[in-house]
Amino acid sequence: MKTDEARDVVLHRQIVEEGFLELFEKSKGGYLFVDPKVGELGVRNAVKTARNKVNEFVREVVKDKNVGPSHGWRHRFKTVGIDQGVEMRVLDAIQGHAPRNVSEGYGDVTIKAKANAIAKFPRIKVLG
Repeated sequence: MKTDEARDVVLHRQIVEEGFLELFEKSKGGYLFVDPKVGELGVRNAVKTARNKVNEFVREVVKDKNVGPSHGWRHRFKTVGIDQGVEMRVLDAIQGHAPRNVSEGYGDVTIKAKANAIAKFPRIKVLG
């Protein structure tokens, strides 16, 4: 969480079908994907280790060293969203991007709007 603010996250149907909710329900609480040692440094080290593992995995596919492997997912999300006809304001809200001008800040992008947007995203073929 980059801004230290909680954000509602809509899960894509494929993530639900793959068993994410069961994984969450069986968890001990706290961090879901890392098991940090006690203290702030333990959390930072655990997150850094997890991020490095994901980056290594992504580097097997994304060979261009000029593209940050984790940041590339944000670009991909926007590209797919645009292809699916999702409004840019909704994509921005999902990603936590600030409005570009005052009028874009009027009204709320509701959880329903976000869910409708995520429902437009296609399934992804998972190798494994």
